[in-house]
Amino acid sequence: MIMKNIIQFTQIWLTFLYVKCSVVVDVGDQQGLYIRDYCPKIGTCEEGTHVLCTHFDPKREISHDCLNNKNVTMTKEYAEYILKTINGIRSRIARGVPLGTITLPRGYGIFKLE
Repeated sequence: MIMKNIIQFTQIWLTFLYVKCSVVVDVGDQQGLYIRDYCPKIGTCEEGTHVLCTHFDPKREISHDCLNNKNVTMTKEYAEYILKTINGIRSRIARGVPLGTITLPRGYGIFKLE
């Protein structure tokens, strides 16, 4: 029994080590784009995980994969509009108001964002 547990633990540990050390090969790697050159680790962000890095093109401000894009400057009015919209959704959830055909339970501890 103890030997079986040791073998299982060893298998799990080796799997963990293997998965932790594996390298993801994606389209960017195959085309010679090395994300590590453009995406250093930032805080808790794993290397190459955010959209800007996975769709990076040094010749363009926005990736060629992004169609019909538009640069938007975040103004105070726009930020307030987004905040008002998010707080409205959170308020509906907190009150248990149905969303479509789904009725959610009332939320507790859902405070207004500022």
